[in-house]
Amino acid sequence: MTLSTRKKLVLSSAIAYGVIFAVMTVPLAILGDKQVRIEIQEESFFYGKLRDIAAPYVVFTTLLSCGAGISAAALAGWRNSSQKSLNYQKELSELKGNLKWKEELLEEFKLSESRLQVSGLKSFLSK
Repeated sequence: MTLSTRKKLVLSSAIAYGVIFAVMTVPLAILGDKQVRIEIQEESFFYGKLRDIAAPYVVFTTLLSCGAGISAAALAGWRNSSQKSLNYQKELSELKGNLKWKEELLEEFKLSESRLQVSGLKSFLSK
């Protein structure tokens, strides 16, 4: 893996992490002073400012952002690997074609008139 490929992996994962984290935490920063009431089945579960429950939300957002960053790095790595695989398959196909062509030339050379004459097998030459 080249240095530029590593930079691309780190950059793409950092961008994904930053974007997800920013999108998820900006509303918390803007609406942090608002009063919130959370009720579950008509029972009051929480009543207070939004900033009071920010810690679990930020932890969740951080984990989600890390997951997005890791996914972006994995996707970029997979894409790079796939491209390399296609390049190697193309190169292998070209090498197989060249090998077949050279084998045909060798067979042609083995049966050429000049080779038969040098070998002393003139009787096999058609007249």
